Amino acid sequence: MVKKINLIKKIFLENDNPESIKTKVVKVICGFIVLMLPAEKWYRASFNIYLLMRHLKYFNQSSPLFQVKRVNVLNQILSLLTRTGIPFHIAYEFNSNNIKNENGFLICTTHLPLMKVGIRALIENNYRIDALIAQNPTKDMKIAIWGMKEKIAALKVDSNVLLKTKSFLLKNDSILVMIDIPNTNIYSPNSMKICGLTGSMAIFIFAKLNKNGIIQIWLESPPFPFCKTDSEIQENIKELKYKTNQILEEYSNRSY
Repeated sequence: MVKKINLIKKIFLENDNPESIKTKVVKVICGFIVLMLPAEKWYRASFNIYLLMRHLKYFNQSSPLFQVKRVNVLNQILSLLTRTGIPFHIAYEFNSNNIKNENGFLICTTHLPLMKVGIRALIENNYRIDALIAQNPTKDMKIAIWGMKEKIAALKVDSNVLLKTKSFLLKNDSILVMIDIPNTNIYSPNSMKICGLTGSMAIFIFAKLNKNGIIQIWLESPPFPFCKTDSEIQENIKELKYKTNQILEEYSNRSY
């Protein structure tokens, strides 16, 4: 019991900005999950909470964003449970679509809900991620991945991040980047331009929650993997934006 209380403290003591009422409620839910269940059942409990959320009046169910909000809450639950430092199972299926595990990838994605599970799928299926470009890494320049005890190295977004990315890719390392700006429709082409300079290949990764609770993770090759020209990069961004919006629209149209 003492050990579980210490785990719950890790969820509550870390500050969140903003510390909204919703975040406090989700922390309480996570505390009950940790207190009442072994780690191997944490994901199933989290998904069941996602299913129950459709009955809550807290959300505006007439809004097309209602379903996306629910998936984001599931994502937040997994994030908070990860703070305990206890690894736990998350149900996912991974499909590489015959994309070989080569060095020197620029792995491009967006701020889709549950993308950290996608990153975990890459790691557990032996795809190298040498660093992740991040806006807010930890003080030791790491990024947490849902359900994993280990963290991965981060490159903080600053004036030097593109030079660092270029250095990594020239060494045949792999970098993961979310190229959209959260809560906007703005996609940055800058990281893809580094592919054109280094001869590295870009790939896309996507994550989508299925009805049965299994998170579908898959890789796709962009229209122009080597990003040689500005027009090729814009076509890649157009495709990534389309696929991202397609997943979000599917969430919005769900009846369950």
